[in-house]
This record gives sequence, structure tokens and C-alpha cells, in this order.
Amino acid sequence: MTVSVEGRPRPAAGVAIAPGLRRLAYRRGERPRFAPKWPCPQLDQTCDASLHDALPAAITALPGVTRQAAPFGAPGIGFALDIEGWVEDAKRGMENSLRANHLDIREQYEKQLKDLQEAYGEAMLELRARKKLQALMERDGVRGECAIGPSTAPNN
Repeated sequence: MTVSVEGRPRPAAGVAIAPGLRRLAYRRGERPRFAPKWPCPQLDQTCDASLHDALPAAITALPGVTRQAAPFGAPGIGFALDIEGWVEDAKRGMENSLRANHLDIREQYEKQLKDLQEAYGEAMLELRARKKLQALMERDGVRGECAIGPSTAPNN
């Protein structure tokens, strides 16, 4: 490891450094520090006490959330999710899918597929009709935008 002009150590020549970082200049002077005249703004920012008290109640109102001590002895409140209920629900769902009559499911999907194919066919016919109408209007010399769809003109 070599020492820079400022007396700070620079990485050794064999140490891999990203190419973009090599061209950055080293900071001169002392390392940055917190001082009483420059307090940390995160420590000074606080919310309204009513919001602070209402937040744990709102979180524990969510399904499966319980209140407990904060982890690792940290100050504050901890919350836990009850996933055992989720596991039981998943097991029941898998058991139901295994018990289901696959012929019924097949019929349902075939019906959905048939309905989608019919809707697609109708949409394609409508699109062709609109293109044909536009081509006829252009051929006849009708200018301006054409309102394709329900007529906006009053009935006489």
C-alpha cells in the first residue's frame, strides 16, 4: 500500500478498483465528523405524537400481524406475521385441487376459450369493417376525420 501526498493510504497497485473510481480525487483534510453545531437531522425529526401512537394499532389491525418485543434487544416495538395460517390455507387449496374433477375443469376452460375466440372473431370483423369504411370514404373524397361507431348526428 502506498501513501498519498495528503498522508492518507491509497490502495495497493494489485487491489482491484473500479475504473471510474480511480480518477476520483482523494479528499484533503480531516475525515468528516458530527459536531454539536451540526446535529444529525435524522435525530431531530419527529412526527406528531398521535401519529406515533396510532401506527402500532393500525399495523396490528392487519390480518396475521402480532405485536412483540423488538428483535436483537433494539428499542421500540416489533411485529410478526403469522404464516402458519397461510401454510394451512395453502395445504387445503392443494388438497382441493387434487380432489377436483379434472373433466369439470377442462369443460370450464374449453368454454372460456370458446368465448374468447368468439369475442376475438367479432373484434376482427369490426376492425375489417372499419378499415373498409375508411377506404371507401377516402376513395369517395370525404375529407376530415370520420366518426366510426355510433352516429353522432341527430335523427330526423
